[in-house]
Amino acid sequence: MITVNIKSFTAAQKALRHLQKHGIRCSLERVFSKAGCGFALKIADNKANKAEVCALLSSIGVPCDIP
Repeated sequence: MITVNIKSFTAAQKALRHLQKHGIRCSLERVFSKAGCGFALKIADNKANKAEVCALLSSIGVPCDIP
């Protein structure tokens, strides 16, 4: 499973819809850390790889923060 950290809800929703439109199964979760809250996009699709996900997110202007 791939997890992408995204700071804003708007960007997280945009990323979720874009990946789902391209047939990548994913879900969105709220996460908390010392720096505040953010969102984690969980990619459940075993066919998707980090490079593909980052390329799709970059195409819509969402930074690809994969720990």
